[in-house]
This record gives sequence, C-alpha cells and structure tokens, in this order.
Amino acid sequence: MRYSEEQSDLLRRRGVLVSASSLLERWDAFVDECEEGYRWDYSEYLSEVEVRAVLEGLEVDQGLNRYAEHQEFLGNLGKIDRRFSALLHPLCQTGNVGDPWWRRGVLRRAGAEYASYFRKAFSFDVEIV
Repeated sequence: MRYSEEQSDLLRRRGVLVSASSLLERWDAFVDECEEGYRWDYSEYLSEVEVRAVLEGLEVDQGLNRYAEHQEFLGNLGKIDRRFSALLHPLCQTGNVGDPWWRRGVLRRAGAEYASYFRKAFSFDVEIV
C-alpha cells in the first residue's frame, strides 16, 4: 500500500472523508485567519481548531512512519504548528490539563467576539484587531 492510500484508509476508519492534504490546507488556512485576527466567537474557534486533532492522529500513527513522505508531511505540519504556537498567549490557557496544546491555547490578538468571551469568562484581555 502506498503512503497516500494508507493515510486515506486511516482517515476513513476514523470517519474522515477528506484527504490528509486537504486537512493540512484547512489547518494552514485557519492559522492564516488567526494571524490576521480571528474574527469569530470562541465556540467557532473551538470547532475550527479541531482539525488539528485529526492531524494529530496522522502525526502519531506508527504505521505511517515507514514512509519517507511522512517526514515531509510532519515537516509541513510542524511549520504550521510553529506559526500557530507563536500566536498564543504564553500566560493564559483554557481547558483541561490533559487537553492538547492547540486546544488550551488562547490567541493574543483576535476579533471583538473572541476577545469579549475571554473578558467575560476569565477577566483576561485579548488584544482586539
């Protein structure tokens, strides 16, 4: 079985009907949006950030490690992750301790709806763009 076929098979078994490359593109587009200043509310943010959880399944799958293409995939994912991580406030996190870093993170800058949630829920100021 080829790498892309094994990726697709793994995703299908998890109920995901899109390709790994489209998931990576979605994660990249979400990070682009966050870099510009996420303009939606926190519940939308939580929904959109979940694409990273699907990518995590691919990232840690031991069967994919035997393919050279997986290292390229991981490199691309790592670049996007570093961009996203740089957008997060170093002193503020939400969620449970066991949650992954991308779910616990709080954007430093965002739109008014996102910022308003953190102001009301945590008395924490997110810079409004």
